Amino acid sequence: MPGNCDSLELARVSIANAECIHMKVYKFRELVLAGIGGSIYTPFSTPFEYSEEEYSRMLAKLKEEIKKNSNNGKVVLVSHTPPYMSGLDRVRGGEYVGSPSLRKLVAETRPLLVVVGHIHEAWGVASVEGVLAVNPGPLKAGRYAIADIDTVKNIVRVRLARLSESPCG
Repeated sequence: MPGNCDSLELARVSIANAECIHMKVYKFRELVLAGIGGSIYTPFSTPFEYSEEEYSRMLAKLKEEIKKNSNNGKVVLVSHTPPYMSGLDRVRGGEYVGSPSLRKLVAETRPLLVVVGHIHEAWGVASVEGVLAVNPGPLKAGRYAIADIDTVKNIVRVRLARLSESPCG
């Protein structure tokens, strides 16, 4: 999923055995993965940003694709931008900078899991409108998350993890 520092061109690159889900849905076994990259405007003027209004229109299109392709609600929503007031969108100064439109989409579509990024310091797990959400944090800092999804019982478990230091220093 391309982030706000990436070029939109990254979403168009073809890589063997990989699928970019920016503005797409992708069926994987019993799940539907739906995604949107980039972010709403930041103070840093990065290459892949939109206004909240444009982001809302894009989410409306993605919602239609989710409706057409969802597998009995077994959806994992992946967004570089986190939902507003989720805790996963809180910057160091304490301000919440996520998207209200994304929070609304989560409430309306009720995915099994929401996976976000963008705010490096806001890694963690939260409940957004009663839906489990995770920001694993930046991989460059060794952070990642593992999700165990039971599609029969609709149970999701998420574990935050960190790569260990190299034994070679």
